[in-house]
Amino acid sequence: MRAKYGSGEFFAPETGVVPYLECFAWEEKQVPVLTHKPNVQVWCKELIQYPVLAKSEVRTEEIALLRKALRGGWEERSTESKWVVCIDGKLITTEMVRKWEADHSEFQWAVVYDQRTSPDRVLEKLKGAKGLICAGGTNTVSRWGLAWALPKGATVIEVQNEMDPNGEAAHLSGAAGLRHSFVFVPRATEKVTQEMILKDVSLSLSSFETKDAFSQKPILCLPRKGLTGFFGHAGDSFREMVELWSEKGYVDCVEDPKAVQIWLGGIGKTLFYDRPTMDWLFASPPEEQTWELALFGNPKPSESGGPAKSWFFWPRRPRLVEECVAEGLPQTSWTDRTKTLVFYGKIENKVQEKRRTQQDWSSVCDEYQMVTGEATPYKYTQKD
Repeated sequence: MRAKYGSGEFFAPETGVVPYLECFAWEEKQVPVLTHKPNVQVWCKELIQYPVLAKSEVRTEEIALLRKALRGGWEERSTESKWVVCIDGKLITTEMVRKWEADHSEFQWAVVYDQRTSPDRVLEKLKGAKGLICAGGTNTVSRWGLAWALPKGATVIEVQNEMDPNGEAAHLSGAAGLRHSFVFVPRATEKVTQEMILKDVSLSLSSFETKDAFSQKPILCLPRKGLTGFFGHAGDSFREMVELWSEKGYVDCVEDPKAVQIWLGGIGKTLFYDRPTMDWLFASPPEEQTWELALFGNPKPSESGGPAKSWFFWPRRPRLVEECVAEGLPQTSWTDRTKTLVFYGKIENKVQEKRRTQQDWSSVCDEYQMVTGEATPYKYTQKD
C-alpha cells in the first residue's frame, strides 16, 4: 500500500499487527501506526482500505516489495546450510529436532516456536537459511507465513495430515521462488504420527547434498578487456550481465588471454555466443569454432562446430535495468503506462538495415526511434 499510495499512517490494532510492521524500514522516526482502540476516531483526507479476504493469495510482486522493505535486509541466496524448524508441540516437537540435528550434523539448526517467537526473530533466523521445516494445514499461517523471507531457491518442507490438506503454503512458496516439499502422514495415534514424521523428514533431508551445488560456481572464460580490433567489445550487453552474475556470486569469471569468445568451462566446452551476426564466429581461431554445446542469443544457431541451441537475449545495459528494478519499476501498474508499444533501436550493420526497413513499424508504435550509423545521436540516454 505504501509503494502504491505513498506516505500515510496505518490504522491498526495495538496487538498483532504492530510487531510485523516494526520489521520493515519506514524511513521515519517511528512506525507509522495510529492505534486502533475502542472509541478512537481518526480524521483524514483520504482512506485506503485493504480488504481482508478469507484466502489472501500473495503475489510475486508483493513479495518483492516485502523483501525490499525488510529492515534487516534480505539475502537473495542461501549463505549457510541452516535449517529453521518451527516447533508447534504436536506434529513437530523439540525431541524431533534434536534427533534430526544428531542424524544430520552436516547442517546447522535453528528453531522458532509457533505463535511464541517474535516476527523479527523469525525473520532473523530465516535470513540466508537453506530452508524451513514446519507443520501445515488449515489455519497454520503463523508457522509458514514469513517463509517469503527465505532466499530464492530455498526449500519449505511442510508436514501435513492427510485428513487436513491445504495448499496455501505451497502457493506462497511458488510466489516467493521457493522449492516446496510435502510430507503427508496418515491418521494415526500421536506417537505413530510423530515417528512417521521423524522418518519422512529425515529422508527428505538426506536427499539434499551436504554441500550446496551453488557453492561450486561455474567458471566463465572471457576475452581480455584490453582486446582491440575486430574482436574488441564495449563491455556492455551480455558481458555487462556476466559481471552482474559474478557480483551476485552466481559464477566465477576469468580472463583467458587467448579467447575471443565467451566460454563456460573453458575453450571448446560451452560457447556463449553474444555477437549480432556469425561474422565473429567464422573469424575466430580454429579451436574456437568447435564446441560441445553452443548457445546463441541473437543469430540463428549454427551447428558447424557441434550441437547448438537458441538462448535468451539481454538488454543493452543490464546494470541500468537492475537499477530500474531496484527503484520499483516492475511494480508500475499497466494503467500507469503512458505508452504501450514502443521501439528504440539502431541500425549497426547491413543485415539490420535490410530487415528493419522492410516494413514501416512506426505505424503501429506509440513512439518509434531508429538511429542509423554512428554519426546520428540517440534522442534518449541509455537510462532514459
